[in-house]
Parts: sequence; C-alpha cells; structure tokens
Amino acid sequence: MRIAITLFIVLLLNIGLIGQTEITSASFPEPGDVLKTLTAARPAGDFIGGSGADQTWDFSNLTAQFAAEEEYLDLAGAEFDSLFVNATTFQSLGQGESFYQASATEFSFLGFGGVDFIGLGFGSNLVYTDPFVERRAMTYQAGERFSTSTSTLARVSVDDLPAAIADSLLAQSPLPFDSIGVGISNEREDVIDAWGTVMIPGGSFDVIREKRVAMSNTVIEIKAPFIGWFDISGLIGFGGGDTTITYQYISNDAKEAIAVVTMTNDESDVQSVEFKDMGVITVGTYFVEEQTFEFKVSPNPSNGPVLVEISDLPTDDYQLMIYDLNGKILNKEAFKSAGNFNYQLDNFTSGTYFFSLKNSKGQQIATEKLILKR
Repeated sequence: MRIAITLFIVLLLNIGLIGQTEITSASFPEPGDVLKTLTAARPAGDFIGGSGADQTWDFSNLTAQFAAEEEYLDLAGAEFDSLFVNATTFQSLGQGESFYQASATEFSFLGFGGVDFIGLGFGSNLVYTDPFVERRAMTYQAGERFSTSTSTLARVSVDDLPAAIADSLLAQSPLPFDSIGVGISNEREDVIDAWGTVMIPGGSFDVIREKRVAMSNTVIEIKAPFIGWFDISGLIGFGGGDTTITYQYISNDAKEAIAVVTMTNDESDVQSVEFKDMGVITVGTYFVEEQTFEFKVSPNPSNGPVLVEISDLPTDDYQLMIYDLNGKILNKEAFKSAGNFNYQLDNFTSGTYFFSLKNSKGQQIATEKLILKR
C-alpha cells in the first residue's frame, strides 16, 4: 500500500510537468550563428497576458518597422580576445568588439574591447568584474528568482588623448584634471513567471517567460589635483542611471529570444516588441534589399557621439533617418553618395534607437540598432 501511495504521488507531480519547456545550453549563441530579429514599435494588443503554467500568447499579427542582425564570430578573428580569456565567441561592433562566454548552464557578457564609449577619440577596454548572465539553462519553477550584477572601470591620462579631444574636455570641465575615467555598473533581477506557447508571424514556440528588471548606471569622472577622482556626470550631461523592464519569451528551439516585450517603467504601456524573424514578413511597407555595401554605427553601445560610416554605396538619392522605439523620426538627413556622418545625440536619453537608410524608391535598405547609455 505504501508503495502504491508513493507511485500515485510521483504520478501527480509528473502530470504537473507535462508539456513544460526546458531551456538548455543548446539555445546559447555560438560562433557562426546569425540572430535575426524584427521590432514592432508601440504595437496594439496585450503582450503580457497571464502568468503561471500552460499559457498561450498570440503575437502572430505583429508587423515591424525595423530589422536587425547579430552575428557571433570565432575568436580566431578577434583583436582583443587576450583580455577575455574565458570568452567563447564575440561580436564585431564596427569599432571595437564585445565578448561572451558560454558554459553548460549560462551564456554571459564579459565586456568590450576597443570601444570608444564616450567619444574620447580612441577605443577603451571595458572588462567586467563578473560575467553578466544573458541566458541560462532552466526549467519552469514559478517565482524562481535570479540576480546578476557586474561593473567595469576604465581610466586614461589626458596626455594619451588626441589633442583636440583633450582641449575640448579641459574647456568643458569645471576643474583642471590630468585623467578621465568611465565607470559602468549593471544589475538585473529575473523572475520566472510563466511557461506556455507563443505564436509569432511564421511559427509558434514552447517558451519559458522571464520578467527582467535591469538597472544600469554610468559615471564619468576626472582626477583633479589635490582632490582626486571626482564625478562630473551631472555637470557635463553624461552618465546617470537607467531602468529597463522587459518580458523575455525564451525557447530551447531558437538562439534568439522568441519575443522581448519592453515596457514603460510604470508598466502601463508596451514600448516595443522585438521578435524572431521567421522570414515571412517585410519590414513596414518596404522591401529590404540584399546589402552589398558597408553600413556601420559606432561606438555601439555609446554614451555620447556616434559615427555612421557608409561605403561602397551606389550613387542615388538617400535618406538617413534616426527613430526611437516608438517609431518617431528624430532626425532625417538627405545625401547622394557614401560618406561619414557624425551625430552628437545631446538631447537623446538612454535607450534603443534605429539608424535607417532608405533609397530614392523609399526602400529601407539597411538598419542598425544603437544602444545609448547616459
């Protein structure tokens, strides 16, 4: 009788697990992977729904305004891999590189090599103190929480800066200084709150959902005589804190998150939905042509000025447009041939922006996503 009761209890427990998704390291990006996503700005609909077991979310009617690709590369082609001895793959950022580590249980971000994060005129190396977990192996455990945090600090002597950059910074500073630094700290709280099936244009996936609250803070500091290191972030309009709330729909059958819903900070509205590109819809009303030219936005991420580099572009009438996550056009520039374009972004707050290139037919021929951290 005791054995029968035990078997009955085990059976009941297993019934509650039927159909649940398990996330393993098979979903972690690795060299050779190209992750393709589309983004819908301010879409109408309920993209959160309920929490708990065996949910269904229907995102199948989404349209998109922006397309993006992330390519993970073999470390043999990296310039700064010696700084990241545990890295397993990296991404080229146009200017600089970002490095990642995959283990049997976690996929983590390690830092940047050669990124001109605050427009100092040359690249800095930002190695995080601890790996910042982006994806983890997991099963559904309602209410299970994960915390991850890290930080980095890079400092450089004014004597090592290009003369024009140094003179400009010294002129803006309230104090004379001999060194400048940038510090970044990131914290995130993840809560598993649901599992089920999510439908997107072109397919459906079994997923586990995580609610993520991410907090980042950037500090710009100078070293002044007799004072030491001094935070000038507020004085020059750089740096500061930022909070982002997202719901991540993660499957073991895709390297991309199937959907990432970004909320306003009070969670009253959806800012955007980024979702896996299944190749069945076009971006907005425009056809995305095969890209045979170079289109780069750097540094990315950035804390200030960015450089847009366009080369090998056939002569035509073009428009370079900057959008926010709401699909609002923030800047528009017309030109006829390839070149370099500098943007200060002084009035832009922390967040995600899209640089879109359109030809004379109104076709969107390239898009780059920029992460701006103030």
